[in-house]
Amino acid sequence: MNLDYVRGLQFAPIVQHYNTRDSALYALSLGMGQDPLDEDELPYVYEGRGPLAVPSQCVTLGWPPFWHKAPETGIAWRRILHGEQSFSLVRPLAVEGRIRAEHRIVAVDDKGAERGAIVHTEHDLIDEATGAPLASLRSTEFLRDDGGCGGFGTPF
Repeated sequence: MNLDYVRGLQFAPIVQHYNTRDSALYALSLGMGQDPLDEDELPYVYEGRGPLAVPSQCVTLGWPPFWHKAPETGIAWRRILHGEQSFSLVRPLAVEGRIRAEHRIVAVDDKGAERGAIVHTEHDLIDEATGAPLASLRSTEFLRDDGGCGGFGTPF
């Protein structure tokens, strides 16, 4: 991995619109609505009972393009393994809206040559109309072939 290049990466904010249909499809993809008598799930999948957005839908919004594949990163992108992901909601996600996402790399934890490295990223979602924060996301990725390059930042 070209650590200097990765450390210097700046991501332009991403603006994305999502609608009620997107929110319902996300809920359906999680298996909600399989039981049409389940009163707890109906508001997420049926317009007459809500609609509501599943809180975890925030993890699907506003992701930057796959930056790892750029030759300048020097990352063996075919050997990346998604590590973990978490989110913290500031307020409930609306069933439809327009968000702005701000993405940044906060740390690279070098595990050593032939042991890989871990990239830690943060991702903030903001309501584009009001400027109010919606959610904070954290993610780690294991770069299995990119150790021995050095690290920076404080891993979560």
